[in-house]
Amino acid sequence: MKLTTQELAIAKEVLVKQPAGKFTLKKMYGDRWSEIVSPTNFGRRFKHSVILGEVPRVTLWDKKSDNHLTYNVQ
Repeated sequence: MKLTTQELAIAKEVLVKQPAGKFTLKKMYGDRWSEIVSPTNFGRRFKHSVILGEVPRVTLWDKKSDNHLTYNVQ
């Protein structure tokens, strides 16, 4: 399952302000992270959308030791 149209629009808003670098979703979303109802479910769907190429400027990077994924923002 992937992000909804509304979630993709929010992701694009977040990414407009995001500098290039490597980030977890929580760091990427900053203050907006508190709006995410189910972080685990959202993370799965975000990853799937990134793999499908639906999230501009973002590629999957690595998995940290705490099992959180990191993304490369270009």
